[in-house]
Amino acid sequence: MAGIQNPILQQLDLLLLGYGFNFYRAENRLRADDLLIRQKACADLGSAARRINNLAGDFQAQVIPPPTRENPYPPAELSALLGSLNSLAQRISNTAAAIQGLPTPTQDRIWRRLRDEKELLSRLLESDLAFIKQTVEIDRIAASLTVSEIKSPAAVQPLNAAIDELETACATRRRLLEIPT
Repeated sequence: MAGIQNPILQQLDLLLLGYGFNFYRAENRLRADDLLIRQKACADLGSAARRINNLAGDFQAQVIPPPTRENPYPPAELSALLGSLNSLAQRISNTAAAIQGLPTPTQDRIWRRLRDEKELLSRLLESDLAFIKQTVEIDRIAASLTVSEIKSPAAVQPLNAAIDELETACATRRRLLEIPT
């Protein structure tokens, strides 16, 4: 940096290399790829949650009768089904938030002493790639549901099973960062 005379180039050099981050190290590329993959998974889950919310709105408009003086409240079983659709959409959104918030090891000497950073990041990346397959499947299942199908509680069972599998994969990924004692 001492050889660079242009102040703009000096600042660029500091931004790229001087503050401890090297864009070209394999570990940094793996970290960036990890974030990109998790963002894609969250986008798929966001799409699935929107589909379920839209389905709940369509269900409310098409199936739940409007209130009348004699029946001001909808039938309990229809209200329960609408509530389960809303809670399913919230569960999908919560899973997306959990995936987005999954930790990645920081760049510090402690991690380097305890673990091989590149190998760990590669394992995390493989785990995150499995998320993509699961989130695409969740979005596909959510897209295939119709108002007439969701009247049966068994219709959303494959979606719940896929979300359970994704939550298990998230827990497995979290365990990768636990330090063995």
